Amino acid sequence: MPAVDLGRPVPMDVPPILPGYTFHEGRHIHQTWLADDGIPEVGRAARLGQSLNIAIDA
Repeated sequence: MPAVDLGRPVPMDVPPILPGYTFHEGRHIHQTWLADDGIPEVGRAARLGQSLNIAIDA
């Protein structure tokens, strides 16, 4: 599931929010803030629309 679904294609040449700042960098910053706040990896992945491939040894 993507973090944002606008229901239309998003052009790849969207200008940065601030000079030198892109949406992708914002995702990395958000990931760092979640880690700093002690959010478990599985929670961070869910928040960012990612999936984890974790093998569970029994």
